[in-house]
Order: sequence, then structure tokens, then C-alpha cells
Amino acid sequence: MTAAHCDGDRLWVDRVEGRAISKDTKKDLMVVEVKELDPAKEALVLAASNPGIGDEVMSIGYGYGLERPFFRKAMVSDNAVMIPESGIGGPFIGVDSGFIGGQSGGPVVNRAGEVVSIVQRASDKLGIGVGADIIRERVGRFFPAK
Repeated sequence: MTAAHCDGDRLWVDRVEGRAISKDTKKDLMVVEVKELDPAKEALVLAASNPGIGDEVMSIGYGYGLERPFFRKAMVSDNAVMIPESGIGGPFIGVDSGFIGGQSGGPVVNRAGEVVSIVQRASDKLGIGVGADIIRERVGRFFPAK
């Protein structure tokens, strides 16, 4: 899974080319199918619910298009952010750390390593993404069961 705004001519997951099989532009979600991933690598598990305010989380992603991922620790500032711009809405998970350009679509995980959000928008001081509840509602059928 990634952010729908990450769509392009070619999609890559762990350096393996994939294809979009589901895209939700309203909530900025896209599921990418990859047929030849390393079977030794486990898929991330979607958390049972959104994180709580004050929970510690970590974003993971390839900021600036570099070879190695960035890991950014943050606290959940708000778990029901509403963006008043036309058509954006919410609710989103807001964290007290900005994401880095290129991290879009990467996971935000809790201490158990479960996906609680994905990277979608940011400023230098705030990161925003949809939470586990919306991910489950919109594309949960593509996640492995616990």
C-alpha cells in the first residue's frame, strides 16, 4: 500500500516492479501488487485501530529518493485532524514531526510495528496521513489477517 499521489508510469516495491490494483484518490490510498517479492520478508500488519493522542510512532520511507530509508520518531498530536480545503476533509492522523520529501506512501508504525497510518502530507513541523481505521475501511481487504 502507498499514497495514490505516488502513482506513475512505473511503480516499485522493494526494487521490484508492481502494478496498481486499487486506487482511492479521495483518501489518497493505492494498493500495489508485486508478484516476486522476497518470501523471507514479512508483510506489515495493519493495526486494529487508529493510534491515540500521545502515542509514539515512527515513519519509514525513502526521503529525498536516497538508497536507504529514513526513520523518524514522533508523537501523535491529533488523531482526528480535519483539513478545511475543498475536498480534502479527514479525519487524518497528525504527528509532531514533519515528513521528508519522498516519504509519501510509506508506513507510520506503532511500537508493535503495526501500520497505524501512511505518509501523505507534511510541513516542516507536522506530518499527516489517514489512519488504520480508514485504511481498513477502504483497502483492508488487501491486508493479511493477523
